Amino acid sequence: MTEGLPQQINYLVDEGVVQASTISGVNIPQLVGNEAGNVFVVQYDWQSFLAPYFKPLVGILKLHHLRFNSNKPGSVFVKETVGDVEKEIQLLKNVAQLPPIQLPAPVAPPGIGLDRQWYLFNKIREFCSEEKQDVTCPESLHSMSLNIFS
Repeated sequence: MTEGLPQQINYLVDEGVVQASTISGVNIPQLVGNEAGNVFVVQYDWQSFLAPYFKPLVGILKLHHLRFNSNKPGSVFVKETVGDVEKEIQLLKNVAQLPPIQLPAPVAPPGIGLDRQWYLFNKIREFCSEEKQDVTCPESLHSMSLNIFS
């Protein structure tokens, strides 16, 4: 977890490691944003957007087989193991009220907090190649302000 979005990954992985992680090469790293603040993969707060319409799926971590059917909106068909009898669970709070079709408002990336900037600069920077240090682990605004006043 990060100080930003709970779904946000908070570590860096070398592209070569990701590409070599499968024999067939299906894992392909994608840039989701850059240091200039450009966002290439828009994120949405789906949890808040869908919470008024859906109930949580209790015990989801034990469910290994989930099936959806377009003829049964709001229902999920679940099994814990392949040999179990399938069970239908209605997730809609009100079957007469479907969620809106439009997307929720995009969520802006929060950026990296000052404590995380300090950590990257002071603890991780030395492990980055020299040409990437100022991109990956720049000096934090907090430490820069401390240098100005000391």
